[in-house]
Amino acid sequence: MNQEDRRFHLLYGGLLICSFLVDPFFQSFLGHSWHSPRLTVYPAAVALIWMANWARRRLDLEEKKRRALEIRLKRLEEKEKERERREALEGGPAPRGERPI
Repeated sequence: MNQEDRRFHLLYGGLLICSFLVDPFFQSFLGHSWHSPRLTVYPAAVALIWMANWARRRLDLEEKKRRALEIRLKRLEEKEKERERREALEGGPAPRGERPI
């Protein structure tokens, strides 16, 4: 887990945990459970939005890496085919250090 992942989990996980830990405080001093969206719904919504964005960024990054690997593999296959084609035209592999014209 990299630093960005750790920071994300600590910040928004802590935000959710703290918002639910505050409930007994409000129950004991106010006599009822807190139903303020400012204290319950908003932090949870913010955390969910950030988690969704984080997951999307991670998936986009993995997709970019996968595409780059596919392109690299395709280029290597093309180079291998070109080398095989040249060898077939020349009648064998080129000697080391010499490039066919």
